Amino acid sequence: MWTQFALVVAVLCVMLFAPGALLATSLRLRPLRALAVAPVLSTLVYVLLANVYAVAGVPASGATLFIPALLASVVAAGASLALRAGRRRAGSHAAGPVAVSPWRRDVSLVPCALCLAVGLVAITAVFVKNLDGPASYLQEYDNVFHLGVVHNFVESGSFSFFNNTLYSVPDLSFTPPSEFESSFYPSAWHCLAAMAVTLTDASVPLVANALNTTMAGIVFPLTLLVLVDGLFRGDRRVCACTALSVMAVGAFPWVFLLFGPLHPNLMSYVLLPAVIFSFYMFFEDGQLVADRVCAGALFVMGMITVAASQPNAVFTAAVFLAPFVVWQASRLADLSALRRHAVAWRVALSAAAIVIVALIWQFCFGLDALQDTVTFDIWKATTNPAQAVVNVLTLGLTSYTAAQPLVAAAVAIGFARVLTTRRLRWMAASYCFAAVIYVVAVSSDGDLKQLLAGFWYADPPRLAATIGLFAIPLAALGVATMWGWVSSIVSKKTAHASDGRLAPSARLGLFSALAALWMVTVFYPSYAVPGRYSVETAFGRVRSSARQGNDQQAVNVFDEDEREFVEEALSLMPEDSLIINEPNDGSAFAYATMDANLYYRYLPVSAVELENDESRLIRMSLDEYASDSEVRDAVASTGARYVLVLDMDGERTDERRFLSSYYPEQWEGINELTDDTPGFKVLLAEGDMRLYELTAL
Repeated sequence: MWTQFALVVAVLCVMLFAPGALLATSLRLRPLRALAVAPVLSTLVYVLLANVYAVAGVPASGATLFIPALLASVVAAGASLALRAGRRRAGSHAAGPVAVSPWRRDVSLVPCALCLAVGLVAITAVFVKNLDGPASYLQEYDNVFHLGVVHNFVESGSFSFFNNTLYSVPDLSFTPPSEFESSFYPSAWHCLAAMAVTLTDASVPLVANALNTTMAGIVFPLTLLVLVDGLFRGDRRVCACTALSVMAVGAFPWVFLLFGPLHPNLMSYVLLPAVIFSFYMFFEDGQLVADRVCAGALFVMGMITVAASQPNAVFTAAVFLAPFVVWQASRLADLSALRRHAVAWRVALSAAAIVIVALIWQFCFGLDALQDTVTFDIWKATTNPAQAVVNVLTLGLTSYTAAQPLVAAAVAIGFARVLTTRRLRWMAASYCFAAVIYVVAVSSDGDLKQLLAGFWYADPPRLAATIGLFAIPLAALGVATMWGWVSSIVSKKTAHASDGRLAPSARLGLFSALAALWMVTVFYPSYAVPGRYSVETAFGRVRSSARQGNDQQAVNVFDEDEREFVEEALSLMPEDSLIINEPNDGSAFAYATMDANLYYRYLPVSAVELENDESRLIRMSLDEYASDSEVRDAVASTGARYVLVLDMDGERTDERRFLSSYYPEQWEGINELTDDTPGFKVLLAEGDMRLYELTAL
């Protein structure tokens, strides 16, 4: 199966990079930059095509999305190259050299190779190695939905935003339990996963792991490098040190692989650096008008893509870029018409920009479409403000990681460096903005918390990931600064060069040694000092969290015995037989992983209010099937003949796990079933697991 896993990763790389790289060249980007932003454009094309297909009634698959996307990108790239060649011929007699626009610079090959190498090694050692097989999965509430939607996409052939349901297969023979299942949901991640499933015939959980591996270990190092390269104007030292920081912060991307799991949010944050890069380059000095147009176009397309993955990434971009916008507004004071009172104008323009940003934030907070998100308040304060500040300073931001003193020191040095660099000072404000939102969210409750953090569900891990994402460029600058200090000290102590500089070979050796020391220190596993104490490192905790969460043999919601029982139960029924179940006992996972035709595939608590009468009768009174004609009619309307129970009586114990959405009082009709309940025949029994057949009365 690991060979298949590697194959899926390879297929995903082709899907993500091939069309987008060609499209990026039509935006006048050089090859390595084009490669870095390619996943943004490829994903956008797939998502748009998938929704067009859904409207037109055309079945979607990996092939029907990839081939047209690739052909269109070839045509676009060819047309762009031909147009530019014509312009070059027309201007061949122009005198003098033409300065290279910042947009058309490229990323250096060595930092690019280093970032990819570190990304692949880190994701393999920390995440992939701790999977319980390539198809293991976190048995958490969110994963029922994510895996189920991918399976439904494959079954239905519709990869649309509006098909984010587990019930839309064309030959569905019953009415879904709740209207909740037909709602809009951003589905870029699910679309890519469904494409890979149809292209490789791999299982949904395996593809999910492969897609997350590709995003975190391959795509993210490239998007992050292109942002760092743009921010620091190709500084070779900082770009090289990006390889040392890109995977070094525990809060991102690692937390998104362990909590939720938040697959779509992982993808949106992975793509976000490329989008921020395009916005920054739009304002970069020395840019040609045509290049500004290309940068602006990439930014607009990128924002659509990240919103199609997880909309909160749009607000993450706002947090990062708002101080930059304020700084750009203040620069208008340098215009000749305003230069006479430049200081006053700079203050006034900055204040105006801050007010406009605040008004836009307030406007978005009040949008009806976002109310379920911004008013979501299950995450209560877990600490006090002083401790929250310490969490930020040490990067010990969640329970899935530990404090990272060395990385935090690098971030602090990078923070100090940008404070002393006028054109980058806004980056310090961005980091502080993200930190304030996190501190308020984890240490308080109330209106201010919802206003600042509501766009992320006021969810601490998401907010921690935001800080982690913002910390990585600062860490790269901090590591580069530390490398400069050490290099300067060593060069003064040696006589390798008459000019006081180290020879190239010596610099390479020094960097290699320092890089190796950094990587070992950052990624060192947890350890014990015999007879003294134990030390839990950040990546020691990440590894153990990944290993425990993916352990398919452990006591779990859908454990090994239950999976074997369901597999045997399915063999006793005619194919595609509808099964009534209580989804929170783990049976909900059987839809995406075993293709079980379940009545309750996913029923969030909020969906109970939208539930139909038949479902409500079944859920609350199924045990009265023999004595209540209304219950019999409700069951008959679905066509179900079988009932699957994985935890009889529905009582929680140490050995019986349920999803977090489980409330026993909502499932009395199934929890009250016994082997003696009239109207139910035992077809399969093992421990507290049962398969019943409804008998004719």
